[in-house]
Amino acid sequence: MNYDDFLAMIKSRRSIRAFKKDPVPDDSIRKITESVCWAPSGMNTQPWEVVVIRKQPLKDEIAGLVREEFNRIMGKMPPRPMPQLKPGQKPPSPTGFTDAPVFIMLFGDTRIREFGPPMNDDTWNTVFAANLALGFHNMLLASSTLGLGAQWVTMVSNPDIAPRIKKTLGVPDFMRLFAMIALGYPDMEPTPKKMRSLDKMIHYDECADGDFRTYEDVKAFCMP
Repeated sequence: MNYDDFLAMIKSRRSIRAFKKDPVPDDSIRKITESVCWAPSGMNTQPWEVVVIRKQPLKDEIAGLVREEFNRIMGKMPPRPMPQLKPGQKPPSPTGFTDAPVFIMLFGDTRIREFGPPMNDDTWNTVFAANLALGFHNMLLASSTLGLGAQWVTMVSNPDIAPRIKKTLGVPDFMRLFAMIALGYPDMEPTPKKMRSLDKMIHYDECADGDFRTYEDVKAFCMP
């Protein structure tokens, strides 16, 4: 794969918040989860554990927990522009993930800490989160290459929700819930992605405060 193909693959990955009811093939799910295995991890500890959820009662219970937290958080956020819809498409919503035919949970096994170099809690948690994020990103990219849509659902890691989800799924306490993918065939067209200028984002060698965005710049970019 050359760089242009690689960049095109990355650009094709977009968050999907409205899904068709069509089932996702088992082979596609396996390919997506296989992609986790090839992510880098500290000392090759490979802490990932993946739970695929297709049973409707389990999805409904998880969705109810996440929806409550989503609504609480989204109620405090400014409105976002609506994407362009094709005839017959339903508008996406922050809780559109509940219609996805498959949920994929990514967990990390915290017991790996015993078998690595000594680190303080902050450093270890940073490295551990990076391990999980790299594996999770592989799944998002793999989903896109298979023509599937995926939404990154972060609310599952909320400390008020994660223990309840783990109990529902029978996942032991030493597993850390990182995030969830809601997976299915897209029923929406994402809006064009707002992008920062590469020339303004990249810096070389020594830097000064004036090389970076002002608070006003950050606010202007982050607000719709």
